[in-house]
Amino acid sequence: GGPVSAVCVPMTFNSQALGVLHITGPNHLPPDTRTRDQFIDLGAQTATHIGTLRTLEVTRQQASTDGLTGLANRRVIEARVGQLLAQVVPFVLVLADLDRFKSINDRFGHEVGDRALQAFAAMLVDNVRGADVVGRLGGEEFIIIYPELSVAAAMEAIERLRVALSDTTRIDDIPTFTASFGVTHSSVGSDFDAVVRVADAGLLMAKDQGR
Repeated sequence: GGPVSAVCVPMTFNSQALGVLHITGPNHLPPDTRTRDQFIDLGAQTATHIGTLRTLEVTRQQASTDGLTGLANRRVIEARVGQLLAQVVPFVLVLADLDRFKSINDRFGHEVGDRALQAFAAMLVDNVRGADVVGRLGGEEFIIIYPELSVAAAMEAIERLRVALSDTTRIDDIPTFTASFGVTHSSVGSDFDAVVRVADAGLLMAKDQGR
């Protein structure tokens, strides 16, 4: 509401500006040199702390997400499945695999192939519930975890995914492609690998029967 004295201490970390420590006081009574130096030290310490936390968070995200699609990676998916099994929470596990993906790379190049993977990942995320988990196992293979959902309900959800994928390939600047799915219930196994094996068998059957 009027004139003040002020000291502005920039806060940086690894040459990146993070903010400003702004101290005000009565007009014509700025902080003395000792106080100002203390604030400069405080600003440096705060910037180092914030910068370190941000770096740790970026590292954590990189360790838990797929670099191309931003989805959860295999390590995170395995941990989530293990948690659900330990808590005896039933779930449906779905493996999804892009059909004839190699031909997309061969005909259009890997950049277009990457865009197809990203479009498929975004389509999955847009068509699941908040509690569901979507991840990329590697290559063109994806996984969806539907907690507390029946297989019948999951099949209906997958049909919606199929329709959404058809819409996606019409809108996005990518070649048309389809995907095959393998579905199983958590009751078929006691660990991640056991449940995935059954879903993978279903996925192979879908491929064999025409994709």
